[in-house]
Amino acid sequence: MILFPLFLFIICRLIMAFFATNSYYNMAYRFNEGLEMTMQIFVLLLPIIAIRGLITFFFQKQIMFSFSGAKEVTRTENPEIYNIVENLCISRGLTMPKI
Repeated sequence: MILFPLFLFIICRLIMAFFATNSYYNMAYRFNEGLEMTMQIFVLLLPIIAIRGLITFFFQKQIMFSFSGAKEVTRTENPEIYNIVENLCISRGLTMPKI
């Protein structure tokens, strides 16, 4: 989750440095101007990235299940798989997860 905004920042920085000015000779000036432009863009994008991160953090299971089409397994639907997981949990002293 931290690497995605960092990746966006690096890509924006490189793009902005490339298009910053028409001066092809002074690369240091182009990169400094590109950094300023990137920071202006990221001030606007930071709330969007933060909201996306919070939604992903709190609703990751629902998002994953909706994309994969998964559904919960019950004892009546598939007793063999349910018993295998239940026996493993009992033998390790763990609580039974939702399957």
